[in-house]
Amino acid sequence: MEQKNVNGKCFPADLLPESEKAVATFLPEEEAERKKEQIAETFEWLGMDVVASIDVLAGPSASLYEVTLKPGTNLRKLHGMEDDFMQALPVKGSRIVKSISSPGKRAIGIEISNDHPCTVALRDILGTSAFAEGNMELPVAIGRIVTGEPLAADLAAMPHLLVGGATGQGKTAFLNSLIVSLLYAKRPEELKFVLMDPKGVEFDVYRDLGDAFLAKLPDGKSAVVTDVTTSVDVLRSLCQEMDIRYGLLKEVQVRNIKEYNALPSRKRLPFIVVVVDELCEIVLAAGKDAEQSVVRLAQLARAVGIHLVIATQRPTANIITGTLKANFPTRVAFRVSSVIDSRTILDEPGAHCLMGCGDLLFSAKGETVRTQGAWVDVPEITRVVRYVHAHAGEAEAYVLPESCR
Repeated sequence: MEQKNVNGKCFPADLLPESEKAVATFLPEEEAERKKEQIAETFEWLGMDVVASIDVLAGPSASLYEVTLKPGTNLRKLHGMEDDFMQALPVKGSRIVKSISSPGKRAIGIEISNDHPCTVALRDILGTSAFAEGNMELPVAIGRIVTGEPLAADLAAMPHLLVGGATGQGKTAFLNSLIVSLLYAKRPEELKFVLMDPKGVEFDVYRDLGDAFLAKLPDGKSAVVTDVTTSVDVLRSLCQEMDIRYGLLKEVQVRNIKEYNALPSRKRLPFIVVVVDELCEIVLAAGKDAEQSVVRLAQLARAVGIHLVIATQRPTANIITGTLKANFPTRVAFRVSSVIDSRTILDEPGAHCLMGCGDLLFSAKGETVRTQGAWVDVPEITRVVRYVHAHAGEAEAYVLPESCR
């Protein structure tokens, strides 16, 4: 049996085995009822008799409790007591996320972490219509949101992605899911990766990927860039590649890579996805030189098909600067130690309330959604990488321009 992706590519089903967890098992009924009672009791304890009814939408790591309010409830007063409510509610990882107003109904949504979070297997998302039928250029499986629905997004539309969170909370697992998603979705002639791993251990599994899906410097020998100096050279080279591509677009008077690739007389340009596992290692070693290259790419590279995915475990203002954030409108935050770190990544609180183990906030187009990130383990990645290598045909590495210091 094979699993078919958005481009008709077929992969053996045993590369990514089916998850043993079903959506229906996310939240036991007795747990949902207990937490409904705790919500109502907390409002009463605060002297607010406002609850008319509570409905629950179950998610894998946290669930959304929709609290319908009694007529006449003062929402402004309610939100003024939000901090008191969250501190009094006897559960971890909770937050009031939204007000829901519609004709005849007033409600608020409260996210509460489940007692026993469920793993969301990457395969479960790759097989959904959200991933396979979304008409996306660069589809990425994100996970399942707090209401249990699958979430996938188009990296080409983001157009770049900033990922932050404390050590061990799920950043590298998220990057692995992103890379494997794109390997499933695209062919070697359509997509090339630049993989930067300054720590030298996180992307080692991709060394066996071969050249087909890679973009390298002319003298590049490794599938993964681990040296900081080489990383800076690659960033400079990508800026030159961007300028060359803009020259090609200008030559034929088109505005973007999609229009260019539609011309029958031109050789197709592949998308280039740059994945940096730890930005702070590069910035601290190379300083402004690295940051300037990243910012320039983020400002201009979208139209020519170059997209950045930047991750850091140090969400501080000297690493995630205001200029950097301004050019990364789409962001993912994993659990952090303080509300200050949450605001640094997302411009809003919430990441300090997460439970870890892949529990994340996905922020795009002005909306932030709590999600359990898709999980793919190293043996699964290894099987996919070896399969891709064995079936890539004659495709070669995409050679970037020689870096000019």
